[in-house]
Amino acid sequence: MGNCCAGSATKKPKQRPNPFAQDGYQANSQILKNQPKAKILDKYILGRELGRGEFGITYLCTDKETGETLACKSISKKKLRTAVDVEDVRREVAIMKHLPEHPNIVTLNG
Repeated sequence: MGNCCAGSATKKPKQRPNPFAQDGYQANSQILKNQPKAKILDKYILGRELGRGEFGITYLCTDKETGETLACKSISKKKLRTAVDVEDVRREVAIMKHLPEHPNIVTLNG
């Protein structure tokens, strides 16, 4: 006897639809309604990467006007594949908008 091998079954990656894409990804779609489109690099200097999450990357950044050191969370719209993913991001932003100001609690700027 010898090793028993099944046929070479190649799995296709699951393609989940992006609710904001029509024939692929649309860079101009807006996840957060009624938010001004600000260019991050016009206002902040991005530094080193602080961490990665399910939808994006958090960077150390500096406000060009004030010199204040902050964290900037960049969310990739390509990774928001379902309406649930989009709702999760919207919920996170809504929660952050209502958090009280405290030195140990993250604050949403912008």
